[in-house]
Amino acid sequence: MRATYSVAASTPIGDMPELWFDGDCGFCESAVRILKQLFRPHVQFTPWQLRDVQSAGITEDDCDVAVQFVVGGRAVASGAQALGLVLLRSTLRRGRLTGRVLQIQPIAWLAEGIYRHVAKRRQSLGTTSCGVLRGGHSAHTYPVEEGSEC
Repeated sequence: MRATYSVAASTPIGDMPELWFDGDCGFCESAVRILKQLFRPHVQFTPWQLRDVQSAGITEDDCDVAVQFVVGGRAVASGAQALGLVLLRSTLRRGRLTGRVLQIQPIAWLAEGIYRHVAKRRQSLGTTSCGVLRGGHSAHTYPVEEGSEC
């Protein structure tokens, strides 16, 4: 039986895609919160530390480097391309339009370059979080005041 795909997101209808992000990264958590508020995408946001990454066909190193767009338990895109797919699932027209623009070359190449640059430096940007997810001890991160220790 063939899967039915939505035109806007190229994902099977009825599957709730997920964006896996670094739950130990305060910058990442802030970016997810802003993305949800500005674009209201029909996507579940999940720290990758709470998922079985190997079953999605990726490694923890893949998740450390970039966000992962996961559909039906399989990673289908990462980095800027993953964010573009999230935006295509926005409930708002501006989000879907932004997602389409992010797929146009050379904009997609530029977006990926900017994404990689920011991702490499994300720990030095904005807020910090204790690394409690990496050890699997908690499903939450806790904001830490600048200058204090976890």
